[in-house]
Amino acid sequence: EALVLLAEIFEARGQPDRAIEQLDAAMRMRPDYAGAVYNKSLILKSQGKFHQSERALREALASNPENMHLAHALGDLLAGKGNLAEAVDLYRRVLTRSPRQQGLRSDMLLCLNHLDSVDRETVFREHREYGRIASLMHGSQLRKFPNAPDPGKRLRLGYVSGDFHEHPVAHFLEPLIEHLDR
Repeated sequence: EALVLLAEIFEARGQPDRAIEQLDAAMRMRPDYAGAVYNKSLILKSQGKFHQSERALREALASNPENMHLAHALGDLLAGKGNLAEAVDLYRRVLTRSPRQQGLRSDMLLCLNHLDSVDRETVFREHREYGRIASLMHGSQLRKFPNAPDPGKRLRLGYVSGDFHEHPVAHFLEPLIEHLDR
């Protein structure tokens, strides 16, 4: 673990190659050290060495297939490379073992939204499943409102996002906001 910490220091100081040297040394000492592989894959990815990052993650997963961090990192890498279908397959395999991984499920949903081979009903069903699991996990934290539900009452909506200023999300929302029934 000391070598991994040293690698993090080198990475923070802008010396990624020295960081990788430390991680390689850690993996020689402990070939099954998933944390070292994970960190190495992130550094390689940040350097634009996507194939090397992918290879490191795949090799580590072959010997440690239950490691969700490695699987999630590989899924994110695949999605970033445009291999959405493969990323979704990987996410699904992990979710069958551990269905409450919200971050991983969220990443899978993002991929599903961009896959032409997936129909709208499937995308909707997967989003509902996310909501069901999230409500099971966090339902007690939801606030109950004191007002009585009134289907005829006019709703007042507010939009809050850090992405409204010079972000693509803002451009997509402009037509929606322009056509609101005020």
